Amino acid sequence: MRITLELHLHSRHSCDTRKGTMEQLTIQAAAPGIEKPGFADHLHTPFNLPDLFASREEFLSLRTTLKVHFGCEVSCVSQWELDEIAAGRATTSGIRGYSVNAVED
Repeated sequence: MRITLELHLHSRHSCDTRKGTMEQLTIQAAAPGIEKPGFADHLHTPFNLPDLFASREEFLSLRTTLKVHFGCEVSCVSQWELDEIAAGRATTSGIRGYSVNAVED
């Protein structure tokens, strides 16, 4: 079986990888024969929405002959997590699976 579709690439705007530009990643994806790469940067909370906007802007300026797709990987977080982020006690990615900043009382 030949795989030509990969829809789970993360750009430098996604919180977990920051590996390179979309142009660099589409070139890397094409090397093993991926003809239709897709970006799915993370959207954990409203706090990292600017990162997703930056990702979309980069996608719109991408010049390639490949059929590149754009989407996002969405996480659901609780109001408690949003409150912790707003108070500066957690990262904009949320708490589950991520480190929480130490807080002194």
